[in-house]
Amino acid sequence: MDIGPPELLIILAVVLVLFGGKKLPELARSLGKAKQEFQDGLDDKGVQKHASAVADAATPASPPTAPSPPVDDTGTAATPTTEG
Repeated sequence: MDIGPPELLIILAVVLVLFGGKKLPELARSLGKAKQEFQDGLDDKGVQKHASAVADAATPASPPTAPSPPVDDTGTAATPTTEG
């Protein structure tokens, strides 16, 4: 099944009606950026960029704090009891 010029014109007309003349350049630009990011992801440099971005995101900004002990209804720290 081939898409010929008449079908492409119909698709272009529908896209123009749906998005309008002002949105088409933005749409084309975002599609171009997405294509470029996808191609970068397939290349080695894209993998290196992604790895460094993940490493930067995985590094915590501050060390985690210790969890506070559980508190009972009286407001004091609850201690486990052993019954024997």
